[in-house]
Amino acid sequence: MDFNVGLYSEKINISTDAELSRYSYLRCGGRADILAFPKSADEVCELVREARRTDTPITVLGGTTNTLISDSGIRGLVISTAHLKGITMMGSLVIAAAGERMDNVINKSIEHNLRGLEKLGGMPGTVGGAIHGNAGANGLSAGDRCFYIDYIDRDGKPRRSPNYCDSFQYRKGPLTDEVIIVHAAFRLTPSLNTVSVRLEKEHYQRERIEKGHFIYPSLGCFFKNPEGESAGRIIDELGFKGRRVGGAKVSAFNANVLVNTGNATSLDFYRLSREIREEVREKRGIELEYEVRLMGEF
Repeated sequence: MDFNVGLYSEKINISTDAELSRYSYLRCGGRADILAFPKSADEVCELVREARRTDTPITVLGGTTNTLISDSGIRGLVISTAHLKGITMMGSLVIAAAGERMDNVINKSIEHNLRGLEKLGGMPGTVGGAIHGNAGANGLSAGDRCFYIDYIDRDGKPRRSPNYCDSFQYRKGPLTDEVIIVHAAFRLTPSLNTVSVRLEKEHYQRERIEKGHFIYPSLGCFFKNPEGESAGRIIDELGFKGRRVGGAKVSAFNANVLVNTGNATSLDFYRLSREIREEVREKRGIELEYEVRLMGEF
């Protein structure tokens, strides 16, 4: 791997052998060979082109609120979207950079008398992650309000993808892991009653708190719901609430949520999730799919 780190060190925050647990929402994970924090789409393009020139693998890291990073780390170049910031208002369009927290986007929209995202109130993730995984809550998904996505393709070229009616699927956006989302535009609805929209947003945010989402670090729902079923209910019925492996534990509030009680490793989470999957397969004949993204080798 001949990636020229020194070529970018003066203008981009880039380092080698970087500890990823510092940036992990779950507070665990190994190291990255190279970790970069570009601040613009142009800088993302430069990094991607150098990676392609040197045949260096690329991994995109968002807010990590839905990402389990392997204890063995991630090989190649890790591009974090954390420094891609900015929210622009254009009439009923809200254009947000990938590194902006969804909650900030919702607040900004309400300040500008726009509604449509409030059901996602309290969502801890970023715009890029929400679009990539079509994050959702309370009957609303990020893709329901998405108008277009700006991204950098695998050759380091900027592209725009409009959102068609069938672009998004359940917990899956229209783009592959090979591209890097830099902006997303949301088409919202003007509202004259900002107070009611704000109260609705705060209601959903308060529900998250009351359900124990923020007592311990977690990635939210670990598994996708099987068609017509609730993963949390199935796991609960099998008696998993409170079960633990090392520092990873099944939440007492929601059996589909695994939490870090203080010193969990990524391997603890993976082993606990594997126990759940195996028992659900054996006793219910259902193959649970991961909703979280597994990065690195497990």
